[in-house]
Amino acid sequence: IPTTLLILTCILLIMPSTSLIMPCTSLIMPSTRLIMPCILLILPSTRLIMPCILLIMPSTSLIMPCISLIMPSTRLIMPCILLIMPSTRLIMPCILLILFSTRLIMPTTSLIMPCILVIMHCIL
Repeated sequence: IPTTLLILTCILLIMPSTSLIMPCTSLIMPSTRLIMPCILLILPSTRLIMPCILLIMPSTSLIMPCISLIMPSTRLIMPCILLIMPSTRLIMPCILLILFSTRLIMPTTSLIMPCILVIMHCIL
């Protein structure tokens, strides 16, 4: 008996919320009516997709031999990269030298700028 009482109170508690749900469902229902024709519109296009996939499939079988052709050339690229690598080691100090020299030049340009401005002013 106590469990039935519990169930009854639960039902009584839930009941007001169901009265809230009802108008919600009545609001949703018309939108579902709109969804149906949309689905019917989409369905024929899916029928079109299938032959497209079937058309694409043979081309993928063409891609495979192409990849197998490219693969040996990648093996050739590796020793080339290894050959180039030592030269990049040489390039790095050059870049560092250039950066250092620009740092040295920068303060002198700040000195030159006003001179150039004075000369420009005199010319004008």
